[in-house]
Amino acid sequence: MIHPLFPTLFLLALPFTQAIIATTKLTKPTTNKYKATQVKNAISHAWHGYMDYSHLSDDLKPISRTGDKWLHSRATFYDALDTLYLAGLHNEFNSAVSEIIGESRTGKWWKPWKFWQYWHQGVPTSVIYPVKTFEYHIRVVGGLLGAYTVSGNRELLHAAQFAADCLLSSFKTPNGLPRPHTRVAHPYRTPIFYGIAKMLDAVRITFDRVVWCNTLAGLGSFGVELRVLSRETGNSKYRFIADQVHNHIYKQWKEKNNNTTSNG
Repeated sequence: MIHPLFPTLFLLALPFTQAIIATTKLTKPTTNKYKATQVKNAISHAWHGYMDYSHLSDDLKPISRTGDKWLHSRATFYDALDTLYLAGLHNEFNSAVSEIIGESRTGKWWKPWKFWQYWHQGVPTSVIYPVKTFEYHIRVVGGLLGAYTVSGNRELLHAAQFAADCLLSSFKTPNGLPRPHTRVAHPYRTPIFYGIAKMLDAVRITFDRVVWCNTLAGLGSFGVELRVLSRETGNSKYRFIADQVHNHIYKQWKEKNNNTTSNG
């Protein structure tokens, strides 16, 4: 049964309700176009903040407006490429791509030495500081492949191949698993730096046994990018390395499972 005061209360509240709804629609539209614009603006704000205050670093520290160089590879720069493209920030995307291609794809078998550009243009390499193999792979190689996938720009595929080739020496181990930390240099484009990097890695391997410790999550993720590289370039060496890693993991799992079953 309807309360006798309900019609009166409804009529009194109706103008206020309509005013609230109208104000809400004016100040906070809920259309998909509005939401998309807000997301795009947020992405643009984050990107320009990174480029303005920490473009040579991996991440931006927003409070201090400084950069954090924990990977020495401009992680955010490569992580964000496909996001820029999908968000429609094509000026920012094209500017970043031109920066990468300008150094990583010169058409020559050697990479020209430009000290002021070497550390921040082209595919990043790190001779002095060892990088985390897994992080470099998913952020730099994966970021470039993601950008290639959404844009179709094959120069980005070549850059991803360059970055992967810089990492392949870390897979030259007795069991085929990569070293968790390695110095990054291309064996053919920068052979001198490659030699220095491998020498420093060899010294560390001799005195630091922790360098062999891997995680399952890290090892399991290599296959995606490496297999895509083989599919897109036609070079089977990347898929071979991925299979090598996954076969070793499967072998260890199977042996452990059999031992558990036997003991049980």
